Amino acid sequence: MREGLYAFLPLFWLNALGAIFEGISAAKQVEQWMGASPAEKWLKSIGRDSIVYVCLNQFVIFEITKILPANNLVFKTAVLIFSMACLYVLSLLFTKTGLKVLIGKK
Repeated sequence: MREGLYAFLPLFWLNALGAIFEGISAAKQVEQWMGASPAEKWLKSIGRDSIVYVCLNQFVIFEITKILPANNLVFKTAVLIFSMACLYVLSLLFTKTGLKVLIGKK
C-alpha cells in the first residue's frame, strides 16, 4: 500500500470498506462490553483527541526509546505504557490550554 501498488483495485476497495465496517462493529461491541468504566472514558478521549495521538506518537516513541531501549517484550511493553501516558498528558495539554488552536479547536 505504501508504494501504491495494488494487484486488483476492486478487491482492494472491497477489502478497505469491509475493514471499515468491521472496525466500527468491533468498536460498538467493545463499547457495550466496557460499560461506563474509566477505561471507556480514556478510550473515548483517545478518539476525541486522536489528532494529538497521531501527530505526536512517533516523536514520543522515538524519545522514550532513547531512554529505554526496546530490545525485548518487557521493554517494548514499558515503551507502550510510557508513550501512552505521555500522549495522554500531551493530549490534556493541547486540549485544556491555549495550545488547542494548534489542533484546530476553539
